[in-house]
Formats: sequence, structure tokens, C-alpha cells
Amino acid sequence: MKTVACIIARTTSTRLPLKVLRTFDSSNRDSMLDIISTSLKKASLVDETYLCTSSESCDDILEDVAAKNEINIYRGAATAVIERMLDVAAQTDADYVIRITGDNVFTACDILDQQIKLCYEERLDYCRVVNVPIGVTAEVIRVSALKDIYSKIDPEVSEYLMLFAFSPDSYRCGVLKVDKDYSYFSLTVDTPADLVTGRAMLEQLGGRADAIKLSSLLSVIDDCTDRFKKISGSSKVKLPYGKTVDFEEFQHDQNKRIEASHVSRGVKLC
Repeated sequence: MKTVACIIARTTSTRLPLKVLRTFDSSNRDSMLDIISTSLKKASLVDETYLCTSSESCDDILEDVAAKNEINIYRGAATAVIERMLDVAAQTDADYVIRITGDNVFTACDILDQQIKLCYEERLDYCRVVNVPIGVTAEVIRVSALKDIYSKIDPEVSEYLMLFAFSPDSYRCGVLKVDKDYSYFSLTVDTPADLVTGRAMLEQLGGRADAIKLSSLLSVIDDCTDRFKKISGSSKVKLPYGKTVDFEEFQHDQNKRIEASHVSRGVKLC
């Protein structure tokens, strides 16, 4: 089996311009993409890592990011995320691809080997960690399932890939589950307020990117309830084609998918 990580990133964000290039660590030197690239090295079962971006000139700077972190780069479709991932899978002859978005700087890469092993052992099409804050879990997807999804959806909405892949009715899905529910928190970085929250989290971890691991993130949330607030149930979650849904309804749907998953195991916190 071969597994390839795909860091999905562009420089065209509007709510927080150039967010993936924002510095995060105490030395004011490493960007979100630098931190993700470093974190991925914790996973021994990741065979290769690709920074997957567009072929548009605005993303030329990401060539330098890939070179700095000694990872591969793939440049392709601007909006069809799934096409970039499938092209990388074809180039590398991968059996599984890992999807990590560039604004998820706190992706728990220390848990990735557990996800990958579960996929191998249970022949899963899809695996994620659940009961964790938004922006913390990577997604491990079997390439054959990704091809099937591509045949059924509009590639232009594949930034919402989770909605199509985490579908126990269609694919063999598995979850690694944290006992306590932290899913009403968010550590993704999409707005200026998110950036403040994210930097506060890293500050609590001593300002060190290498301290990012799932157990530490959850401990900080437990210890700093005044700094990390739960998401309101009435907050809006974006869906394809400009639609939205209340966060409470989104969570209810996620819980149904979790309950219907074919395999569920507890996370081994490091």
C-alpha cells in the first residue's frame, strides 16, 4: 500500500488574504504551510507529501514554500480540488491520499499513522478522527473511492469533499473517536479572528510547532475555557452552491454519519 499526503492550498483567500503564508510560530518565521509540512513528518506511513495548488501565476510563490520544506509540488486545476488530488494519485501510483487543507494548521498528524493503519486493516474507503475541533482531523481516502466520487459530483464543488466522501451509505467509512466531544470548537484559520485564536493556541503550546499534537490541543482547550469558545448552534456552515445550514443541524448530520460508519475505534492519544 502507498499513501500520499496532499496539502491543498492557494493564495487567493479573501476573508484573510494570503492566510496560508501567515506566520504562526514564536520566531515569526514559519507559515501555516511550513508548520503543516513539518507536522506531517511525524507520520511514518506517509510515503510522499505534495503541496497541491493551482497553475495560476498568483500561486507561484508556493513553489518556494515547497522547496523550503523539501516536499513535492503539484500545480493543476484552480477550483477542482479533486482533480489535483487524483492527478497526484496517478503520478505516484498511490492507493490512498490524505487531504489536508492549508488553513488547518493544527492538523493532528501525530494520529495519522493510526488512521492509515485502520484503512489498511479494515480496507476502508475513508477515515477521519471525530469528536475533535473543526480543522484538526486529516482525511484519508482510498483512491478508487475518490475516482468514484469524481464520476458523480461537480468537480467545482470538491472543496466540500468531506460531504461526499464521509458517506457510509456509499463507501466503507471508519472513524477514530475521542471520548470527550470537542466538535463544538474550531481551530481552522479562515478569518482574522481565527488567526488570533490560532496564535493563542500555539502560544499555549510554548510557541513551538513541534508541540502540536492532539492530546496537547485538547488539554489547552480544557485549561483555557475563557479563550476558546464553543461555536454557536445557530452559526452558519457553508455548503455547495452558496447554501448554508445551522451548525446544530450540521452537527446532527455528522453524528448520523459517525453512527453509521462501518468501523469505530478509540484514538490512542500520544
